[in-house]
Amino acid sequence: MRIRIGSPRRFGIFVTVIAAMALVVFLQLGGAVRGAEGCRPTAIGLEATGPASVIVSAGDSLWAIAVRFGPTSTDPRLRVYQLRIFNSLDSAVVRVGQEILLPPAWSERTPERSR
Repeated sequence: MRIRIGSPRRFGIFVTVIAAMALVVFLQLGGAVRGAEGCRPTAIGLEATGPASVIVSAGDSLWAIAVRFGPTSTDPRLRVYQLRIFNSLDSAVVRVGQEILLPPAWSERTPERSR
């Protein structure tokens, strides 16, 4: 395949477009490598490289997760609201096996034990 470029101006545009495409590909690959490392779910209390998460078990509710993992300085209703917004949930209903991401500020707190 041969590309015919008639004028020096077209050649300059061609080279600029190819260089821009190469730059975009390079940046996307770099972001993908960094993103893969930064998205691993982490346990609460460990140094977090990404958002910590909780897998919903039988009997869990968004309220219970908010009370167990959220900061004690805020009202549980606000914590439930924060979880709903952070996870883009339409309601506070959760399913067994569903992954709930915890807001980054919550990862500094260790969970309370069930009583």
